[in-house]
Amino acid sequence: MKKLLLSLGVVGLVLIVLLIALVIFLPKLVDTQTFRTQLTEQVRELTGQELSVNGELSISVFPWLGIRTGEIRLSQPPSVGLDQPVLLSVQQANVGVKFLPLFQKKIEISEVLFESPTITYIETKNGSTSLDGINQIGAEGQADDASPASPDATDSSGFQPAAIVIAGVSINNGKLTVDNQAAGERHQVDDLTLSVGNLLGGKQEPLSFSANVIPHQQQAIFVELTAQALADLESQQLALNDVKFTVEQDSATALINLQSASVSAERAEFMKMDLSINTGELMTPVLKPELAISRAVIDLVDKKTENIAFSLIEKNLDANASGDIQLDFASGSPLYKGQFSLSELAPIKIINFFEIDYAAASDKVLQKFSLGTHFNGSDKGVSVSDLSMQLDESTLKGNVAIVNFEQPAYRFLADLDRINIDDYLPPSDPEATPEQASQSSDESMALLLPIAIFKQMNANGIFSAGEIQAAGVKLQSLNLNIASTKNTVNINPSALLYEGKMSGAISYKAVTTQRSTLDIAPKFTNVHFGDLLTDADITDQVSGKGSIDINVQVVDDNGKQSNQGTIAFLVKDGALKNIDIQEIINDTQDKIDRLKGKTPAPRPETRSETRFAEAVGTFTLNNFVLTNNDLLVKAPAFRVNGEGEVDIEQQAMDYLVEVALVKSDEGQGGQELSDLQGVLVPVAIKGDFEDPKISVDVKKLIEANTKKDVDQEVQEKKEKLIEDTKKKLLDKLFN
Repeated sequence: MKKLLLSLGVVGLVLIVLLIALVIFLPKLVDTQTFRTQLTEQVRELTGQELSVNGELSISVFPWLGIRTGEIRLSQPPSVGLDQPVLLSVQQANVGVKFLPLFQKKIEISEVLFESPTITYIETKNGSTSLDGINQIGAEGQADDASPASPDATDSSGFQPAAIVIAGVSINNGKLTVDNQAAGERHQVDDLTLSVGNLLGGKQEPLSFSANVIPHQQQAIFVELTAQALADLESQQLALNDVKFTVEQDSATALINLQSASVSAERAEFMKMDLSINTGELMTPVLKPELAISRAVIDLVDKKTENIAFSLIEKNLDANASGDIQLDFASGSPLYKGQFSLSELAPIKIINFFEIDYAAASDKVLQKFSLGTHFNGSDKGVSVSDLSMQLDESTLKGNVAIVNFEQPAYRFLADLDRINIDDYLPPSDPEATPEQASQSSDESMALLLPIAIFKQMNANGIFSAGEIQAAGVKLQSLNLNIASTKNTVNINPSALLYEGKMSGAISYKAVTTQRSTLDIAPKFTNVHFGDLLTDADITDQVSGKGSIDINVQVVDDNGKQSNQGTIAFLVKDGALKNIDIQEIINDTQDKIDRLKGKTPAPRPETRSETRFAEAVGTFTLNNFVLTNNDLLVKAPAFRVNGEGEVDIEQQAMDYLVEVALVKSDEGQGGQELSDLQGVLVPVAIKGDFEDPKISVDVKKLIEANTKKDVDQEVQEKKEKLIEDTKKKLLDKLFN
């Protein structure tokens, strides 16, 4: 027994001596130059790239089995070009493994150090990349794996580590360049530093990372991450606490504070995340939004999240929003759903904050805005349901969907209780002259209908409004039914207005890629046109109640428009202001009296208007010119027939009316207009809409009146001759 113990002691002593000798002499026995040469040749053979190991190259055995190098450089693969910046360079690298723990199947790695590592990734115009050499190794490895394995092949090493410990990783002054020569873009990361403690040591270790990211032709962005980290290989879980992530560009900053995060192969959980942004000089004035998420859980197996509640505030705008969202990536495309609400804020404050040059016609609007809705969508489209949006005293409710973001197709069902659009438009300039007003817009262009809007329209839905005012016109119970296909759009409007109603249809059709038609067929029934035309700021010179039936077609040939159609109207119990036909009749009678040497009789004061019982007619439209030849106006004392043209584009008219006196005015307090009984009074109306020139064709009137006098004298002489003849015959008969 003693001999056995003695033998074991001697063997142990010899092993210790050999181990000491190995530690002392092995580093000296290794030929580092041969190692450099073999390593360089091996890399060249596998990748075609040149590897150079310069400076110091030392190997240690105890207590660390390690290697420390000087500068290492790896060239670009031949397909990219050996004259290009090197793929990889490191000023110094250091790594080691503790020797004795290896006998206990433990791997204890010292701090891994890389000093000034530089990586340059290049993609050339012909499609070659810096990874071509590495991909070549991968392809050869796959070929080797594809060869049949020997049935007796086993893992001869039999080494399965019981534990792995890494003291840490440090990277100082790193640099990464991505040079996409095909796209002409160059992105860069400078001043990269990374420091990680022993994440596998069973306790949390500090983790820090920072770098300057320089996107192509943009200013540098500084990023920094600090945290306490712990990794558990057995449970394959990484835990982070006190996470701070900072992004800075000039004076703009974004800061994320995360209380804790836990990431495993199946699940990731984040607790109490706050995001604060300061836009700095990137936006004037400065915004400082803050986003808060109490808890976010991601199922990494099913690739979806649990419900994530969030809140968002912007103190400068007094804006507060909240909601929740769920994400699903299982199908490959992101799916999302949730709800969002925006608390009441003042839009006018936002307008003033951003110094937007805008003022509404009314100072009582833009005081309140709020929003609430549910949403459901993907990267291709989105639908919004249970929408409730309030602007001042107006509330909009409904559902809206966009089917395809690339070629949007809109679906909607919306109801608005009331709104006065005019209150939100900029006020008109009361000091603007008519010339300035006309110069502010091209009238000929204003007449062109925006057919291009219909070309791009892909919308189907119904919009309704209880009360709406636009351009001065007041509507109630408005309903717009819009239906569209690839080449057609049909709009069916209906509404109540000015004690009457409006209905009809607007139909667009793309005949060819260059030619399209727009049919406009509204119908107004029992409408008070005086109030309508006055509110619309068209004219206040017309009153009456009646109907208008419009049928017009606009044709667009490659941007050039033409139009044809008819406009039929019937107006009852109305008046034309500033056109007094009774005064025209009186003046005409006075002229005739003077021509006959008579003194004109006194006339009662007129009303500077023409009242009528009924006005009816039809206008034919042809390229912005209205033609009429069947105007008939019926009044108690006269009838008016008219014909002529109205040029909408030039805002001018050339119209001739003939006034026929059908009843004496004596009963209305005036002298009987005997000279005009049965005579047509021709009246010409010419000139601008705003100031038409009205004149009587006196020559024709005198000719007609003279003919009347001659006819009357002939008739009187004829009657006298008959009477005289009758008398003579009677005298002869009885005498």
